[in-house]
Amino acid sequence: DDNLGLTSRNEDASAFWRVSPALRVEGGSERSRVRATVEAETGRYTSSQVDDYTDYGFDAAWLYSPLLRHALALDAARKFGHDGRGTAAREGDLGLLALDVDRFRRDDFGGRYRFGAPGARGRLELDARAGEVRYRNNREFTAFRDRSDRAPGGAFYWRIAPRTSALFRVESERFDYELATLDSHETHWFVGAEIDATARTTGSLLVGRANKRFDDPARADFSGASWRANLEWRPRSYSTLSVSTGGEADETNGFGDYVLRHDLTVGWSHNWSGRLRTTLDGGLAREEQRPSTRVDDVRYLGAAADYAFRRWLRAGASWRLYDRSSDVAEFDYRRNVLLFS
Repeated sequence: DDNLGLTSRNEDASAFWRVSPALRVEGGSERSRVRATVEAETGRYTSSQVDDYTDYGFDAAWLYSPLLRHALALDAARKFGHDGRGTAAREGDLGLLALDVDRFRRDDFGGRYRFGAPGARGRLELDARAGEVRYRNNREFTAFRDRSDRAPGGAFYWRIAPRTSALFRVESERFDYELATLDSHETHWFVGAEIDATARTTGSLLVGRANKRFDDPARADFSGASWRANLEWRPRSYSTLSVSTGGEADETNGFGDYVLRHDLTVGWSHNWSGRLRTTLDGGLAREEQRPSTRVDDVRYLGAAADYAFRRWLRAGASWRLYDRSSDVAEFDYRRNVLLFS
């Protein structure tokens, strides 16, 4: 990694290694299934010990389908993770500070209810999520990021072709901060289509409108177009082309009240044989830190290849290039990451 702090000057470079063990247990019956996962990841940098980290967490889920037309899914997770230097609360020149990475605890709870048999013309889905994040160190920079989230939503699907359904989706999100005066409420309305996973082209396309309203009247609200799209096309069973794009508001990292983000990512994955696979992907994003005048243009390019020596053993190599240009010079950076796995 040739720019650990994502800085525009005095870049720190280092070799590193990561180990990420995990254990998953599944069981149950056709009508009631449970899953539990415990995982961890340790990263160590030979030339920059402040970037060392150990993340870990666990999650559990329950899927209950007592009748053909009804299904209920519940899940919960707790993660002890980190934000690397140059991200989140420490962008720009703050990434030069010789401080440990910002550590946090994140709790998430969610549920989804579906009414409608698979293949039925109409289907209703209701979902809700709640989360909480609390930072554990470097509080002079991270305290303003402590917050709780709530996000109920629902969608109605109507099959218009054997493998395509039209849909209408509504979402409501509430953000409550412990210290920052960034409390807000977001609503999203979407119409679109979803293509069944059995088709050669799969995915979904949603277009609509989003509104963000701050509790603090001194902060500028947002209202505008919003969209999400994730599509995959398989011209052959061994080759996949993917496109994803989105446009919506996101929470601020401390510069401005919110981030208006528009992004586009494309990728190609190809299996040259039963053992060798390659992947190429790239992306563009434009991030407006409103109401400030800061605008970031972010570019990403990646290439990867892996080879399966055994059913249980795969070796690979990848390269990633990240480049950001900003109206504020200290937020410019260029980063290369080479990884062998």
